[in-house]
Amino acid sequence: MEEEEESLPTEEELPDEVVEQRKVNAIKAQLIADGLEIVEEGEIVEALGTGKKSKKKKKRVETGPFSKDEFAAIQKAFTDELLKLKPKKIKKLLKGKEIEVKLKLKDQD
Repeated sequence: MEEEEESLPTEEELPDEVVEQRKVNAIKAQLIADGLEIVEEGEIVEALGTGKKSKKKKKRVETGPFSKDEFAAIQKAFTDELLKLKPKKIKKLLKGKEIEVKLKLKDQD
């Protein structure tokens, strides 16, 4: 029996990878005995990576019957007119009442 014990390498004589693998196997065996399911890392990566990458959807601004350039010009004119409003009209607007604003659009021909 003494000869058999001498033939087995001690923990210091084994490479670190082998020691680590034995520890991992012992922990896995203990977890399985406790009733837990062990899933390999590759399976998790494969399950998560199967979906296609989603493309980011750009928010489309509804321009109505106007082209992008026309719509941008209308927005700019509206913003300019809002900045010119008198405080009394701004208060009305903030209270939710209707106000009348005239926009002057330049013909871009």
